[in-house]
Amino acid sequence: MSAMMEKYWKDHSHELGADVVVTLAIARSLTTLDVHAASKVRTFIIKYMQKLFKDIDFIVTPTTATTAPELFDDAIEKGESNLVVTQKLMRFVFLANFCGLPAISVPIGYDENNLPIGI
Repeated sequence: MSAMMEKYWKDHSHELGADVVVTLAIARSLTTLDVHAASKVRTFIIKYMQKLFKDIDFIVTPTTATTAPELFDDAIEKGESNLVVTQKLMRFVFLANFCGLPAISVPIGYDENNLPIGI
């Protein structure tokens, strides 16, 4: 993806959000060996999950490790990059995304600030 974006970088980088700029910078640092090693890890975990699902029907986790964070007024215009918040929001979706597992979030109530909570 990073290599494909290079031809657009000069003229359009100012249109990208900070999160995309960081992701592309990380992608540019990866070697073919890095990608191959990651693919091997992903294959191992997918096979492990296939074995696991022979004995269980589903995995239940919270949708996120936090309720909705505050959205500051300039976030839409300038974007927002908060790695702590991102990590909390993404903590429980990593496995499904990484392995291509189907997932759904089911609302189960509200927190003390009346923000939705899901599993």
